[in-house]
Amino acid sequence: MSHIDSAHRAQSIQNKEEVDIIYHYCSLETFLNIIKYSSLWLTDILKSNDGKELSWIKEKINKNIELELTNLGNEALEAWKTFIDYKKFGNCSGTFYTACFSECPDSLSQWRGYAQDGEGLAIGFSKSPLNSLNNQPPFPYPLFIFDRVIYDEKSQNAFVKSIVRETMNKIGYKGIGHIAIEFNFESNFRYIFYKNPSFSEEKEWRLTMNSTVNREPMLQTNLSFSENNYIVSNGKLVSYVALDFSRIKHSFVKEVWIGPKSKVSQQDIINLLSRFNYYNKCDGYSFDESVRIRHSVSSYR
Repeated sequence: MSHIDSAHRAQSIQNKEEVDIIYHYCSLETFLNIIKYSSLWLTDILKSNDGKELSWIKEKINKNIELELTNLGNEALEAWKTFIDYKKFGNCSGTFYTACFSECPDSLSQWRGYAQDGEGLAIGFSKSPLNSLNNQPPFPYPLFIFDRVIYDEKSQNAFVKSIVRETMNKIGYKGIGHIAIEFNFESNFRYIFYKNPSFSEEKEWRLTMNSTVNREPMLQTNLSFSENNYIVSNGKLVSYVALDFSRIKHSFVKEVWIGPKSKVSQQDIINLLSRFNYYNKCDGYSFDESVRIRHSVSSYR
């Protein structure tokens, strides 16, 4: 095989691998903790900065259900409204813990919004271990969902229609109050993956976990999840679950991107990764086989 063929093959492998990578933008302090402890936090989705989490798609679904119920008379509509409480979306089946990622490795909006205004870093993780969590059987609802966020209005409308159809089909053999409770209980885990199209440039992926308050630590495949813990953030008590990836850190962490305003050098990253054993080889860093380290090309200052 010629050097040119080898180069093309190496580039092809790298391009394929990059498709399978998602990026977590973070501050320098958070980056250090993620690398040092091989741990990534999933936080309560209702404590995020987006005030429409969970409710964006649910409001659309509920509006369409109410339109359908008007055909059955005011009594049916009022019964439905009695059992729908938008303030309790997340309480029916536990707390939803979420870690957020992006398909974009060097996005200026992500640097500004999630990485200390460009002074932070972005970690590229392999999708494969997270995809494996989707294979867990639902008892009675999925414990994990790892998937991309859907912004497309056509796809959202199709989802809304399917939920409305499922809900209305139950009217013939169940009471409306019972159906409304089931509507909250069964569907809200899926709502997390539908967001306002104005967020579409984030190209977000999410790992979401459905958890109860008193859950014990657990091991899922090669990833383990802690019990629920709490921090104080912006005057709020925020619950979180720590994902421990120490068993697979060599294959899970694929890239590190240095932000456009970061004062961190490539050698700093190499030294840090070496100190916490992210390299399989004992002879140090290899550009070909170890974690790739890249600088943002943004001129943002």
